[in-house]
Amino acid sequence: MVYFQGIIAAIVIILAFIYYRKKRKDENIRKKFASQQIQYVVTPNFLVQVAKEVRTELYEYDQVQKYGKVYGTVLLSSPTIFLCEPELIQLIMSKEFTNFTNRRRIEIDDPIFGSFLSTVEGEKWKRIRSVVTPQFSTGKLKRMKPRLDDTIDTLMANFESNLKEKPELDVKEIFGAYTMDTILQIAFGSKVDSLKDTNNKIVLMAKKLFQTDISYAAMLFFLLLFMFPKLSIKIARLFNINQDFIKFFKEFSMEIIRKKRDELKDSKNMGKANNFLEMMLEAEAEHEQIQANEKEMKNENMENDQNKNTKFTKYRLYEEIEAYFNRLQLESDGTETDPSKLMTFESMSQLEYLNAVINETLRIYPPAPVERMASKDMLLKTEDGSHRLNVKKDDVIHIPVYALHRDERYFPDPETFKPERFIGNPEYHKYAYLPFGTGPRNCVAKSLALYEVKMALINTIYRYRLSVCEQTHIPMKFFNNGQILSPKDVVLRMDKRQ
Repeated sequence: MVYFQGIIAAIVIILAFIYYRKKRKDENIRKKFASQQIQYVVTPNFLVQVAKEVRTELYEYDQVQKYGKVYGTVLLSSPTIFLCEPELIQLIMSKEFTNFTNRRRIEIDDPIFGSFLSTVEGEKWKRIRSVVTPQFSTGKLKRMKPRLDDTIDTLMANFESNLKEKPELDVKEIFGAYTMDTILQIAFGSKVDSLKDTNNKIVLMAKKLFQTDISYAAMLFFLLLFMFPKLSIKIARLFNINQDFIKFFKEFSMEIIRKKRDELKDSKNMGKANNFLEMMLEAEAEHEQIQANEKEMKNENMENDQNKNTKFTKYRLYEEIEAYFNRLQLESDGTETDPSKLMTFESMSQLEYLNAVINETLRIYPPAPVERMASKDMLLKTEDGSHRLNVKKDDVIHIPVYALHRDERYFPDPETFKPERFIGNPEYHKYAYLPFGTGPRNCVAKSLALYEVKMALINTIYRYRLSVCEQTHIPMKFFNNGQILSPKDVVLRMDKRQ
């Protein structure tokens, strides 16, 4: 009994200490923001928001409407400035980028996962980015196209087989499988049909990594990672939190790397790579300065390229795609009828309405917010002096993209789907639209992500007529998934075109 009482007393003391520490830190941050002439707003703990099933992006949108385009708060235990003013965003993401190179600091005590492009800082980020960026050039994407064509064939086959049972399908599930197949093909060169091959270990581990539901335990660990990073890593290893998929992908990647390095010892194999990992290894073999640091693996991060953008379109989109293929067939010998074989990376950019539909979808459903961290104290001020912001070292700038994309100054009637906004000469501020971030640290895989979406949309709409049905949720229902916007399902009726 005494032992049990001692444990309870210890827990109470620890919780009291954490509460006191948090209150004191919050008060210091409040005083700091007051000295910066930034309005301080008390916001609920991130875990509390999840527990109340409040979607984070909707909460942030309401806060921006209530407190304005600039305000300070505490988010994930750090002083955070919420910013929804494009003029100031432009300074941070472009003109003053050298002082805002890094994102929110996450300490990951692992030589591989600690080298993700999304989390590394300073010179290490510059070095890795300089190696990764060329791998997403137009020339390299062309070399990846055969692999993408394979995943498109699998996507169409999955539609065909599932439509034999009923005309209503959860297209989100099928397009989600296509996204996973594409990542595995392009990143590792592994051909998988994740919709059918559900017991494949790669698929199981990838689903665990990108699972849709966030448990309270996972969210608590996420918060502790920011508050007590070193302790959290030790706890994760002690209780085997997510260590299985970390171990699997380490071993899986290192085995591919070992085999490819052996192949590259023969110069005849150079220049044949058609997936991301092989291209990175070719770059390593071609540059001695990278070989000098071979001990540290440059692990790529696809940075949220799983954008769920294949949703609702209009008849005009089909007309444009049909005319596009008719023209491509005339330009060829006229015998090829497979859309994937006719399409090229360059020709897809000519589909003005398709591009507008994708852009408008990304405006209404941006995948995630954008963050940067100040490396020094500075006063940000626009040239005309209309906007200014006093920033201190280690302040995190949080740009709630969901709220930014609903600014009526740039997007009138923001909740209405209007692809025409992006046709001709759009009138919105360049820094009011950030689906992939912007500036030198934007999403490195943006081109690949858009290429993947366009291929899926074009092939699907060319073959099928999509329409809403009784099972379609209007408006769409989303998971309460922290900062990542993810729909629960998108059930549509699909009829094959004649």
